[in-house]
Amino acid sequence: MVQNKKTNKQTNKKTVFPAVQLQNCSQAPKKTGIYNILNHGSGPFPVYCDQTTDGGGWMMIFKVIGGINSSFSAGEFWNSSDTFSENVTAALDTTSSYRGNYKNLIVQSWQMFSPKEARVALYTNGTEVVSIIFSAKGNYNMNSF
Repeated sequence: MVQNKKTNKQTNKKTVFPAVQLQNCSQAPKKTGIYNILNHGSGPFPVYCDQTTDGGGWMMIFKVIGGINSSFSAGEFWNSSDTFSENVTAALDTTSSYRGNYKNLIVQSWQMFSPKEARVALYTNGTEVVSIIFSAKGNYNMNSF
């Protein structure tokens, strides 16, 4: 029930609270999936959040698919100032069903985003094969790995 202060009448209207503006995956619900986050001044954009591996809170910011014809090597792709497939929802998972690489704007705004850790994972058919975690404190996108 909601009470109208002007008329002092109660109604069955539901109170709607604004959606929480997520800044990163550690603030997202504890279910792996796609969430919209804000990035220091930009509008919301979709990201894949892994909420189960190594305690959760991992945001995919970069994905290279092996075996596709690309004009960039993985290093050139990482170093490029461009984003790739950032708003393509099909790219936001750990499979290779979307046959394109993925890179979101967090790579370019690494220092503003200020990650504590970076995780690199290799997948085969959507299953993680191996991963490694690096400290990212005080680093920028070119010296973290």
